[in-house]
Amino acid sequence: MKNHNPNRFAVLGLLAGLGIAFYNAAAFAQTFYGGHFVGQTVPDQLVTQAQQPVEVVLKNVGTEAWTADNGVLLAIGEAGNGTSWGVDKVEFASDEIVGPGETKTFEFTLSAPATPGTYHLSWQLMRAGKPIPGIHSPVSTIRVDDPHTRAKFVSQLVPDRLAPGEKFKVLIQFENAGELSWSDENGFYLGATTSGAQSTWGIGKVKLGARDFIAPGQTATFSFEATAPRKAGEYPFEWQLRHDKNRAFGEPSPQTVIRVGQPEPQPISETFRAEFMSQTVPETMIGGDDYPVALVFKNTGDSPWRHGDIALISQEPDNNLAWFINRVELQPGEVIAPGAIKVFSFNVKAPNDAGRYPFRWRLADRENRKFGQASEEQIIVVK
Repeated sequence: MKNHNPNRFAVLGLLAGLGIAFYNAAAFAQTFYGGHFVGQTVPDQLVTQAQQPVEVVLKNVGTEAWTADNGVLLAIGEAGNGTSWGVDKVEFASDEIVGPGETKTFEFTLSAPATPGTYHLSWQLMRAGKPIPGIHSPVSTIRVDDPHTRAKFVSQLVPDRLAPGEKFKVLIQFENAGELSWSDENGFYLGATTSGAQSTWGIGKVKLGARDFIAPGQTATFSFEATAPRKAGEYPFEWQLRHDKNRAFGEPSPQTVIRVGQPEPQPISETFRAEFMSQTVPETMIGGDDYPVALVFKNTGDSPWRHGDIALISQEPDNNLAWFINRVELQPGEVIAPGAIKVFSFNVKAPNDAGRYPFRWRLADRENRKFGQASEEQIIVVK
């Protein structure tokens, strides 16, 4: 007769119990609602009260199907101030089933708010009134404009480094994308978006010229002079179109951080060197007209010049905008090897006021640190 070890049966019973527990836990863990964000088509600009179709695409990566019966729906809202977009939810059809691994495209129409401004659209996949974890939108920022007053940013020329108290020129262009023409008489002007701009830069508002009349589709050019603060530091610089009672509208210019009074560091690489070779520049120009110019430099250093590493910058003073351009970059992917010659060909615009203006350029690294010979100074007569 064989002897039975009672401890053996106890161990087997424990293992069996654990197996059942693991099985039940695994079965429980395998049942869940889950989703993956695939993509969306959401506008970044609308006009007041416009109707805009929108799509949100989600993939079911859970184990349970999405149906109307189990209470799954897409909830839509405004992140921030509760503004309605004319729709607050998108429900499934009564016979619609989105099984595990399948993709669902939610289609709905937004109704833009009646008041111009910046709004935020958000959505969340819900089940039985509770959010399904992990299935929520990236918050979309939508600018809502009055259809009569819309503006599209075109270009901006502004230095990124200045001496304390230095005067400098700015050029900013906007396209009239609305239905009303812009003029000073109609109350349109350019205003700084940063607080305290008047005290910081000595100017916070730029009027259109008395004869300027910017029709829909045309571009307005604002050229003005500002003054750097006396105190060293970094200052934001941003502008936007305004109308009547200081109401801003349209795209703002990209915010630029201007360094004032920062000490000029040494070149990024001591192996960057340059020799000025020649230039082709008109001796006389007509104020406001465009002219092609060409400056030739030779790479006499030990390091290649690459796009993003070096650029040609205006001189006397550094980064001045007398010619409505202050920086000329290499083309993406362009490399000027040691010993090679680079011809910088670009267009300049003659200053609007008649006079004699110095024309001189020099190479600099990505931090605006100059190296090598500057071009020969040429005095251009502007008529």
